[in-house]
Amino acid sequence: MTPMRKIAFVFAGQGAQYVGMGSSFYNEPFALDLINKYPTVAELCQVGPQSELDKTSNTQAAIVLTSLLALKALQHHGVIPAITAGLSLGEYTACFAAGIFSEDEVMEIAFKRGRWMEETVQGMDCRMTAVLQSDNELIQSACNEASSKGIVSISNFNCQGQTVISGERSAVDQAVEFLKEKGVRRMIDLQVSGPFHTALMAPVENKLKILFETITFNPMSVPVLCNLSGNYVSDNDLKQALIKQVSSAVQFAKTIETLRSASVTTVIEIGPKTVLSGFIKKSAWDVELMHVEDMDSLQETLNALKGESL
Repeated sequence: MTPMRKIAFVFAGQGAQYVGMGSSFYNEPFALDLINKYPTVAELCQVGPQSELDKTSNTQAAIVLTSLLALKALQHHGVIPAITAGLSLGEYTACFAAGIFSEDEVMEIAFKRGRWMEETVQGMDCRMTAVLQSDNELIQSACNEASSKGIVSISNFNCQGQTVISGERSAVDQAVEFLKEKGVRRMIDLQVSGPFHTALMAPVENKLKILFETITFNPMSVPVLCNLSGNYVSDNDLKQALIKQVSSAVQFAKTIETLRSASVTTVIEIGPKTVLSGFIKKSAWDVELMHVEDMDSLQETLNALKGESL
């Protein structure tokens, strides 16, 4: 007999998008209302081009739509979580899964947040670099040393052995040189349009604050882990946590540890690709990992939940 599972849903963030994502759901009955409501986004997901899909003003709504379809597919089969979390943009879909937002509200947030973030970074010369297999104290020292060149800070604590620094190019360049001098060899530049989750994104905070005044935050039906702390967030603190999230470091490594401490047995990644599953695998946590991004992966997940061989 399969032991009782404690399931966590985790949701993808920006950067996981690809042409064709979610399109295998489009003719399913549970998807039709959402596809008919947002046909332009659905078409972009289905046929691209990739260059348009990669624009932040388009990406965020596209990923949220795809994640909602995958979530609806699981819900259609009665799969519900005990806890939810997401990476950056994915935190909003996690909030939807916890009953905080309606479909229209989470899509509105995705449209506007994406547009505001794109507008904020226009004209910026910026860089995001993943630093691998290095000590976070050393990475913070590099950012401190380079601060005379401009704004640079840790933007993502993704998992054990992967931390991202972001900011103005001259400052990030200086931080990278500092790390090289200290013997750090593995660093990878990320293809992004802006220095997300740094102080350079602060102008978006007030716009989100104004938007959130028009949206009803319903009490969460299951716990949500927030990016700001990587821990549980209360209904009272959620709104401020989402506002600060856009310019603060994402604490996904702590989120993984919180899920582990909560005795989660099964993590289902929902949305395009399996980036978050990769982070979890690197964290030496022996947890059952599944994902849903299309009809094939949905069936694999349902089979695994029933204890059937894949």
